[in-house]
Amino acid sequence: MSFIDIFKTNKNRQKVLLLIEPGGIGDYILIRPYLRFIKNSPKYKDYKIVFLSKDSYIDFIRGYDSEFFDQFISYNVNDLDHNKDYMKYLVNKINCLNVDTVINLRAITVPNNPDWGVRKKLIKKIKANNKIADVIKLKSDKRKERKLKIYTDIIYSNDELLFEFERRRLFFEKLLEITIPPQSIEISDITDIIDKNTVVMSLGSLSEYRSYPVDKSIQLINILIKKTGFKFVLLGSYDQFENYQNIISGVDDPERVINFAGKTNVAQLPAILKRCALLIGAESGTVHIANAVGCKTFCLSGGSYYGRYHPYRINSTVTYLYPEWFNRALEEKKLEMSDVYSADQPWSLADINVYEIVNKILYANL
Repeated sequence: MSFIDIFKTNKNRQKVLLLIEPGGIGDYILIRPYLRFIKNSPKYKDYKIVFLSKDSYIDFIRGYDSEFFDQFISYNVNDLDHNKDYMKYLVNKINCLNVDTVINLRAITVPNNPDWGVRKKLIKKIKANNKIADVIKLKSDKRKERKLKIYTDIIYSNDELLFEFERRRLFFEKLLEITIPPQSIEISDITDIIDKNTVVMSLGSLSEYRSYPVDKSIQLINILIKKTGFKFVLLGSYDQFENYQNIISGVDDPERVINFAGKTNVAQLPAILKRCALLIGAESGTVHIANAVGCKTFCLSGGSYYGRYHPYRINSTVTYLYPEWFNRALEEKKLEMSDVYSADQPWSLADINVYEIVNKILYANL
């Protein structure tokens, strides 16, 4: 690639806005209602927005506020403070993004706060055209003024004493150059949308062969959308978020499909599965939890460990679906129970017929 090509590529690359978390989870709650204004503001609407968060509450942000950001980076506070190699790793990871603007959302008040030193080192090493700070100027402090030289722009709070929630609103108004009306701080339970008209789908796994393919998942959801009035929630770890987005982009009515990847934890699963209409799941621990709480379940299995872990025999709510070749092999005695009872075979879920799944669901006593 020539220098001119590299120049054109960098010139056309989407600008990146890096937001550095405001401190603890309590501090985050106080800025949370204003974050949605960033993505829609004239100033940053064309930016890729990346949020740098402490790992202690990154799951909360992914679960409740993923629509505000395009990418997340989490870090460990102790490692950043005490490990030079970790600092170097984090800085390199950030600088690979070609950040245009950094905003330090931690309100700066006193110069001897330990967090100041760590953030100063981090922000100083980040390559960016603009570095913005939120500073509470209660009185003149020369030490603080010297430490603020790493920033290109400083947004000072008014001298008046304000409750932090209101002070933050004024900060975001100045930052975004818009008017922001008073906001509510309330948080709604994201699982409230799950009811007896909801089909929960857990289609992925750590192993590719134990995950249902994207194209077949789209086909399955499209048929069920036409034949039922269900809405669909895609459940899984954050690693599956992009795959689930690909599924949603391919369905006929994306408004009826919700991506819950990374939004819930294992402790929430029993309540979610007890409230939904049914689960369609690749064979995993989610199926076992569903059966334990009495959730009607359609489990997609390659057949490995048949007779050992499945099918459940007594009072089971689980219906198992296998590849067509596996069903034939069992019927024709080409596969013996002893062959599969203890066999961890990479038999793919891709061979499970979509229409067999649909028929099992439609003819079930739901």
